[in-house]
Amino acid sequence: TWIRPRRFLLLATIWLLTMAGTGAVWRLLGTLYNVSMGSLISFGAVLTAIFFHRRDAYAITAVFALVMAASQIHPYMVGMVTFVSGSVAAGAAWNIRSRSNFPRAVLLAALAGSAAFWAISLIGLGFSPAVWWVSQLEILLSPVVGIGAASVLLFAFERVFGVYTALSIDEATSRNHPLLDRLSREAMGSWQHSQAVADLASEAAEAIGADPALAQAGGLFHDVGKLYDPKMFIENQDPDRPNP
Repeated sequence: TWIRPRRFLLLATIWLLTMAGTGAVWRLLGTLYNVSMGSLISFGAVLTAIFFHRRDAYAITAVFALVMAASQIHPYMVGMVTFVSGSVAAGAAWNIRSRSNFPRAVLLAALAGSAAFWAISLIGLGFSPAVWWVSQLEILLSPVVGIGAASVLLFAFERVFGVYTALSIDEATSRNHPLLDRLSREAMGSWQHSQAVADLASEAAEAIGADPALAQAGGLFHDVGKLYDPKMFIENQDPDRPNP
């Protein structure tokens, strides 16, 4: 990420927006009471997990939670609620192939944040001067806003920064893609070979913790150049005709 400008700019943009959004929430609610449980941590955590990796999301969420805690008068409460809610959101929403993951992430992040709030309250490490139901409402609504914004901006970030998600890669590797459709019709031998390479590459990537979807896409597309003249390659030749 550090050596790839687009990826670095994407990561920086995600967390600057997270920080700016959280600051705006605190500025707005700060006129009502002295502490706020509202944040957009789920926005940054979810997008980091989708575009990068869950471990990256957990690490940056922890740093962000510490920064938030240091700026509040009840650091244990704010830090723990933020970290737990963001981490659960990242863990639940990272695989966007399942459309139900976003709603599930909202529910789990809200419940996890609420559980952290009451756990810290019961052991006496934090107390919110706001009415308890106000803090609960903030905790429940924060994932709705954060994950909702992430789902809306996801594809815009893909286009702007040229960093694609597994969902976009899956769409590109559909049999309906023009190049793959041509390969399957005009170079059947190369198409069968490409499918085998894609399966092997995907399994190898999964075994070493790389991106299986991206490896599979590489396997499917790696021989499309043979469409220029399919019969020049032995897997597409008729055995009853001379080899050109």
